[in-house]
Amino acid sequence: MDDGYHLLGVTLAAGDSLRWYRDTFAPHIFYTDLIDMAERSQPGARGVLFLPHLDPDTHGAFVNL
Repeated sequence: MDDGYHLLGVTLAAGDSLRWYRDTFAPHIFYTDLIDMAERSQPGARGVLFLPHLDPDTHGAFVNL
């Protein structure tokens, strides 16, 4: 790419996803506690998938919740 930029929204999307989850499902829990719980979760999260979308005109989904 000549004199161009390649912007990545992955880090911001991850942070925004965590904020959205906390604000929606667990507003009384600190972020550090949520991260601790995630670290103790079984590998594969018992089949639950979170599919975020970076496009503001689409919606993400939780699958197998």
